[in-house]
Amino acid sequence: MDSSLGGILSPRAIRDDGASMRLTRTIGLAATLMLIAVGLVFLRAEQTRLAKATLALESEWVHLRGERWALQAQVARLRTPAQTRGRMAIFGVALDPPRPASPRTPLSRLALVP
Repeated sequence: MDSSLGGILSPRAIRDDGASMRLTRTIGLAATLMLIAVGLVFLRAEQTRLAKATLALESEWVHLRGERWALQAQVARLRTPAQTRGRMAIFGVALDPPRPASPRTPLSRLALVP
């Protein structure tokens, strides 16, 4: 029976085949894990790049918003100075846009005009 199958069912042939299969699976698993790790590193690098770009755009947006506010106030002053002063007195707001606090500026001077 063993001779008709050409020794395929011998214990030695089964053991050798199992060892090579185990090595192949191990190499395949290691390659898969390495590909996943490289993909994660790539995704993290892309996330960091996009976060930096988003932060730069938000900073520019805040700057442009302050600039727009200053220009709107200037246009309002040029249109009707008396009406603008009256509205400022009614609503109790300052005409100039708020500026960041400096270490020398006391907090009481940063409050809105009463």
